[in-house]
Amino acid sequence: MFATLGADPDSEHAVDCMERASEMVRADNDLIGHFISQGKVDPKLIKMLEKLPPDHPYTLTPERVALHERASTHPDQEDLRNAQAKFKEMLERVGE
Repeated sequence: MFATLGADPDSEHAVDCMERASEMVRADNDLIGHFISQGKVDPKLIKMLEKLPPDHPYTLTPERVALHERASTHPDQEDLRNAQAKFKEMLERVGE
């Protein structure tokens, strides 16, 4: 299974997202692996977050803005190399 996500792929949020997606897919499929690549955060979502009140859990803090800025450069060449390696590994497992 492959996914892109604006969050860091190693974050708790990313792990939770992949677990939930895997549960849905496993109902009818055998999973041989997964890969998450960081992706850009949709500008429409950022606009929505800008309108949230300051006490909302998803308010755009300086830290969150920095995360979105880092995410804006993804997927990058390293992400593509990592995906290629992961998919090669999964294909090798199919033959086992």
